[in-house]
Amino acid sequence: MVPDESDPKRHREEDQFRLERSGIMAVGEYVPGSQLLAAGKLITSRGLLKHWTGASLDSSPGLRGRFCQCENDHSYYWIAGDTERCPICNGLPKRAPQYLLFVKHGYTSAAWDPPRWSTDVERVGSAETLCISFRPHSASTGHHVDDDFGGVAGFRADYREDGELLVFNRGENQTGFAICLKCGYADSEPRARGAGQMNLPASFLRHAPITSTKPWEVCWKDGAPTPVIRNHILAARETTDVLLLDFTNCLGMFAADEALVTTLAYAFHNAAAKLLELDSRELGVLVVPTGSGGLTWGAVIYDNVSGGAGHVRELLAQGSDWIRLARQVVYVDEDHHSRCESGCLDCLISFDAQRAMANRPFARKQAYDCLSGMVDQLR
Repeated sequence: MVPDESDPKRHREEDQFRLERSGIMAVGEYVPGSQLLAAGKLITSRGLLKHWTGASLDSSPGLRGRFCQCENDHSYYWIAGDTERCPICNGLPKRAPQYLLFVKHGYTSAAWDPPRWSTDVERVGSAETLCISFRPHSASTGHHVDDDFGGVAGFRADYREDGELLVFNRGENQTGFAICLKCGYADSEPRARGAGQMNLPASFLRHAPITSTKPWEVCWKDGAPTPVIRNHILAARETTDVLLLDFTNCLGMFAADEALVTTLAYAFHNAAAKLLELDSRELGVLVVPTGSGGLTWGAVIYDNVSGGAGHVRELLAQGSDWIRLARQVVYVDEDHHSRCESGCLDCLISFDAQRAMANRPFARKQAYDCLSGMVDQLR
């Protein structure tokens, strides 16, 4: 996120910051309305840059796509064309698709809202991650599949070196953002559907241009057309190394238990970080639909850096050790195993697992039984 510097006189030099994050991280930290600290000062994101220099050109702030959930609750997206059916199960959309906006040049503060001394920060919405690289018939380079990974019958590992992640933020009310096409100013939508000036917040209707130092100046002149797009989800795409662990053929009906597979996913994630001697934040983890028609669940472990770092590729050669360590992660020791029901700080709970644990409790003991059965097959 950067302040627009097209007019060098409008900011004091010490109040000019150029903060950089990958697209994945920026969607969580820099979306309009979010606040962050830099050099002890509070910076508030107010909109989208329309050009990398900060110039207010007559251009779109990014590429647009569509996002949807099907009748079987599978999430998917597309950039062009009229995709209606789910690529995972061929199901129909559950509701009308939402618009995605892939932010091209990043986010910006406003000239009329300079950095100020404060320690009170705020995040808007939350970053969600989606991977559909493993949908049926998807093409890939650097593709490697092991149907009996680590020596466990039916435990399928599917590696892609060019896996695509979508990271998106639905805004404060889960209804997207309104974005001014004239200056780039943006704010969370208060309602799910809007057009033109209908249901826009009063502050948006009277907003000053991002590049203006005068907060009383009005971007939209009375009687002029309303240059705004409504209810857009802000998004970014990243290509990285991804590895799918598919439990469909080794766990049978248990692979349809999302809570169990989520627990296994975090067990393998924690074990991978220990095995490779990495900070756990260098690896990401997702639970995705797999199997015929997406009726079962699998775990995706990925390099949490654009372009990949080769970490998950290393795991392919250490399958049996990885499985053993995953069991040890959930077991810890006899005392822990006897008292811990769904997970604790000693085994599965970490900063990375907060959202997953909030959605549903981990099934730690059931995961231990599954991993023990897998370990029994190892040579």
